[in-house]
Amino acid sequence: MSKIKTILTKRWLRVPVWVWLVSLWAITLVAGQSSSESGDGAPTTTIREFRFKESNDPIKNLLYQAEQANPNLQGWTFIDDVYTDDDLVFDDIRIDVTDDVDYQSESDASALIEIGLAIQKLAQSPIQIDVRIDVRHSEVQPDGSITTEMKRREWIEVTGDSKGAGVSVDVYGFLPAEKNLLEGIEKALQSKYPDVWVKITDTSLFDD
Repeated sequence: MSKIKTILTKRWLRVPVWVWLVSLWAITLVAGQSSSESGDGAPTTTIREFRFKESNDPIKNLLYQAEQANPNLQGWTFIDDVYTDDDLVFDDIRIDVTDDVDYQSESDASALIEIGLAIQKLAQSPIQIDVRIDVRHSEVQPDGSITTEMKRREWIEVTGDSKGAGVSVDVYGFLPAEKNLLEGIEKALQSKYPDVWVKITDTSLFDD
């Protein structure tokens, strides 16, 4: 006990109480800033939710493998529903896209072409991938007015296997009113994908 008393009576401990309080506050402030900086600099983890699951069905599993191998392709977010079928000629994958996809957008078409190619590159046997979308059917009436309705049409088709693919794109629109727009989309796709067959389709000529 006498040793403790001796220590407490040392001159260097004889300081005002306010000095101790200020020192304690400063230490707490510095520690808090260090903790905050450490937290701000910590890496954040983004959890990606994949659309497709591993499957025993080889056609469905092809979608899973393609997404796993190419997770950052924008086109995955454009897919609304998928149907698969084996008709003894081709393994078929029919892809319906979401309502916000624009069939007159070169960038949207490119995003879905990339999806088709990603699937085709993994196929070990011939496969046909059809991307379908609702297209506006515009028709001039006898009185000169134009009526429109939406019809489901095949927009992009990718056919082949891991050795190579044939790709075709329909550029849909109402001629002659949208001629310049359609030709612009056609040229942009041909420039980006020189081996893709691009065809302008007049929506006023739909027969059903």
